[in-house]
Amino acid sequence: MCGLTARRIGAEASVGSTKQVAVDEAAANQSLERKLLRVGVLGVPNAGKSTLINHLVGGKVTAVSTKTNTTRGEVIGVLTKGDTQILFYDTPGVVGPEHYHNPDHERKVKSAWATASFCDLLLLLVDAERQVYRPDHRVDELISLFPSQEVGLPDRPRPPSVLVLNKMDLFPVDERKLVLPLLEKFQQKKAFDEVFLVSALKHRGTDPIMQYLMDKAKPGQWLVPPGKKTTSTVPVRALEIVRGHLYKHLHKEMPYRIDLRPVSIRYFADGSVRIEQEIVVKHRSQRQIVVGRKGAKIGQIGIAARKDLQANLGQKVHLILNVVLRSDKK
Repeated sequence: MCGLTARRIGAEASVGSTKQVAVDEAAANQSLERKLLRVGVLGVPNAGKSTLINHLVGGKVTAVSTKTNTTRGEVIGVLTKGDTQILFYDTPGVVGPEHYHNPDHERKVKSAWATASFCDLLLLLVDAERQVYRPDHRVDELISLFPSQEVGLPDRPRPPSVLVLNKMDLFPVDERKLVLPLLEKFQQKKAFDEVFLVSALKHRGTDPIMQYLMDKAKPGQWLVPPGKKTTSTVPVRALEIVRGHLYKHLHKEMPYRIDLRPVSIRYFADGSVRIEQEIVVKHRSQRQIVVGRKGAKIGQIGIAARKDLQANLGQKVHLILNVVLRSDKK
């Protein structure tokens, strides 16, 4: 009887072991089937990088405005579709050393190149409309770097690259042919594996880009849990979204030196969150501009930003924005 019991237990253990092996093999196969692609999105300021990333990942993860160099830090957008995960590294507008505004700007630009060096693919975005009617010599300087292997860190080769000519929607129909000489000029550089003509704002021509990136993904472990569109923390995402609305509503009046700082974030039992931030200005006249008559301007900014935050975070948001003088902070 004891022998029978022992054999039965042994058989059950064997079956359990076999099942565990099958589970482990299935997990391993699933891991091997997963694919990953890290994409560095580069371009001179105001080329539409943030708009493109926000559209591709299906959510607002970076500040978007008509003011240049509004992307701060290396905000990452994530798209997980099927067996493929694509990580988008949205970098500060890259320019040459002669265009550095100050040491902080220089650090941002060098950080952009460092980010580019460890990506699997580079996506260079160009404002086609501006380049046709008001050529930006920085674009030519930037593109001239791409045939070289020196893009990125000196000790790493340049990743494969694609060129995206953005803002095609700004061309009248009868003037779209004007982009052809520009396209031919860039293609002569022989630096890009593919060229796309798109309107990131209108979502035109973006599907082929997405399919191209999906096809370029290679087997690899996912770096971000499925369902997440960004690795940014809630405070960082909140700052990016509010900053985008500040630029949108104040881009004609607001200087670059206005800072946005987190104060606190509190979560409540009803699932809502209270986010408080400070808009720091240098002069009283700037504070009047930001606040507006009887608080109308800051009220508009707060309402628009709160709606965006609620859509982005998936929860009710109480947003408090305080406009303070830099001298007050001292």
